[in-house]
Amino acid sequence: MDLRRYELQWSFTGHTQPINVLKFSEDGTELASGADDGHIRIWSLTAGKLKQIIKPKQGPISCLLWFSFPQAPRDSYIMSGGADGTIKMWQKFESADSVEFVFSTMITVYDGCIESMSMNNAQSLLAVVGLGRLTLYAMDINQIVPLREILSEPPQAEAPRPALARCVHFFDEDRAIMVAFLDSKEIIAWTIAPWKKCWYVKLHSRIGNTSWWPATRSLLVSNLVDGVDIYRITDRPTFIRKLPVRITRNYTKQVHFGWNGALAVCGSDRGEVYLWEVESGTPHQVLVHGGETELIQAVSCCSPSKKKHMLASGSTDAGNCRPSIKVWVASTTSSHITPKDIKVIDNSTTSTRRVPTTTMNVWIRYHIFCRLCIEKHVELDDACPNCGHKPLSKNSLKVIYVTGNEDTIDTKMMEIAMQASIGSKSSQGGTSLEDLKARRATLETERMGNTRIIDNLQSQLEASRVLEQEAHTQQTNLDRTLQELRVKHSQLQEALEGTKNQVYFNQYPTSTIVFSFIL
Repeated sequence: MDLRRYELQWSFTGHTQPINVLKFSEDGTELASGADDGHIRIWSLTAGKLKQIIKPKQGPISCLLWFSFPQAPRDSYIMSGGADGTIKMWQKFESADSVEFVFSTMITVYDGCIESMSMNNAQSLLAVVGLGRLTLYAMDINQIVPLREILSEPPQAEAPRPALARCVHFFDEDRAIMVAFLDSKEIIAWTIAPWKKCWYVKLHSRIGNTSWWPATRSLLVSNLVDGVDIYRITDRPTFIRKLPVRITRNYTKQVHFGWNGALAVCGSDRGEVYLWEVESGTPHQVLVHGGETELIQAVSCCSPSKKKHMLASGSTDAGNCRPSIKVWVASTTSSHITPKDIKVIDNSTTSTRRVPTTTMNVWIRYHIFCRLCIEKHVELDDACPNCGHKPLSKNSLKVIYVTGNEDTIDTKMMEIAMQASIGSKSSQGGTSLEDLKARRATLETERMGNTRIIDNLQSQLEASRVLEQEAHTQQTNLDRTLQELRVKHSQLQEALEGTKNQVYFNQYPTSTIVFSFIL
């Protein structure tokens, strides 16, 4: 499969608090985002601008669905799950001059946060998880209340499971449901008709997030230890391979299938989004979203057609006052470098002419190099796979042009290409290849040193927080002890006054009686 590289198309800002969830519309023309600020923002991916702000009043928005009812496939709806345990739904209305989502209905599901929602359009079912419980709803837009609860696992009369349900998926052609639990490391599956448990598995690590791709029966699991695990589900999950991710801050990070299930996507705590080829586990691309310490938890993918594939990432750092959303696009129809776009170098002389494409004995080899880290590229428009830097424009592209057959040309390429694309700068007073390599090594050393310093500072900060908490606890205990001593002191004073009066009456009983008689 020809998997192209993703390129940045849009960058959006507007949310004031961390972004929790991103969802594409089915046709890929719009994107919905939900955040801790309690707002849902609708973005146009054709015009690259904000279309609408929805204020559901659900607290932080934890999950979103973009869907259509089977009874009305042309109508578009957005469903949101909030930290207050409610689900709200909006219907899209279009007029001649505007398009907006209008509130439709609301139900309360739990006393706490809605963790995940999944929809089965074939049977019009909605699965919701949160607080250790799975709840299943029947959906019918023709009813006054379009969501009707049909079962709960465990039943509502029983206590929920003592584990946080993180994700829910329909599988086995929508005839079964699986739920992944965070701390208990469990994945449990039930058949829908009849309702019964069909399998149970306990993984070796906690489950931060999951993504399911039915065509290949593949499950991605963010393991909160060292990356993403791939499982294949037949009778029960079978481990296939691990996709390693360096984790410095152990936050849950969303995983997603991209490019119609061919790619695995995961956020990071280094401002990057990682992409791998699912079948081989080979790293495909690293998308640079933000700074090296920026937390990227929200990711989402969409393939509106076989020729267009989209990816969205959102920053969730609490310290970032302007969380950002980036939308990336890869297209199988993107243009390659054509002969008319290149500058040709003919071994000894440099000329600008079109490469003959009809001569059978002419073979063209070209290399594109990153000016920062000397990393070779495959295509002109690709960002550097090492540092994310964009290569030069087409007019500055250096290409090696040699005549010969395929066997004789391959031995001439690397050294000449390096000289043509970078080394010639030294003769013009620029930076030599050796200087660039040394600079790259220096920057890498500095980056590693800075990483260690940051890790040490984070450890010191955590230790200081622990000490502060201990000091606060000790201060609370001292205040409580002081209050108890004050109460005891007051009681002793009252007892002492009573004793003094008793002694006085015991010493002068007659005088008191005489005094009373005189009065």
